[in-house]
Amino acid sequence: MIYCGNLQSIAVVSLLLFLSCTTILAAVRVVTLDELQTKNGKDSNEMWLSILGEVYDVSEGKQYYGEGSPYNIFLGRDASASFVTGNFTEAGAKQSLLELDPPVKLTQLDDWKKFYEDSDKYHFVGVLEGDLYDKDGKPTDEMTKVQERIAEGRAERERKKAETDRKIKERKEKDAAKKEAEKVGEL
Repeated sequence: MIYCGNLQSIAVVSLLLFLSCTTILAAVRVVTLDELQTKNGKDSNEMWLSILGEVYDVSEGKQYYGEGSPYNIFLGRDASASFVTGNFTEAGAKQSLLELDPPVKLTQLDDWKKFYEDSDKYHFVGVLEGDLYDKDGKPTDEMTKVQERIAEGRAERERKKAETDRKIKERKEKDAAKKEAEKVGEL
């Protein structure tokens, strides 16, 4: 009897989790490219950009994103690649994320996305229907590939950091041993 009760509890909890996730997914606004393109600071006072398919209202950063400013290229489009390539041209804005190499560049892009996520100044609007999210706001196969490459890049970055930390530790140990040998030689 207790076993059945536990199964019922698990079923209820699972159903509640499913319903809450479905509600959360349904609550995400899906922005079309046509709508995003109107939020360029020219056609309206609103300024939106998309990074990794997530749309943010950056209207409070007019000095950075407004007409004639350095980051104006980001408005009204998803110019994700430009965040890490520094190519602020039309061609740079249209570069495919899967062309970015090495994958570490995608981790830098993910870091930029986190900047917008964590910002009190800029606000999440929704997801952009297109290459990375479908019309229902669900991640596409391309987004899955991008996320996999971000994970590869993070692993590579961690591997390089561990290697650098190991070399630093070895150098410090060698320097300490040398100092110790010099001390012994002075006695």
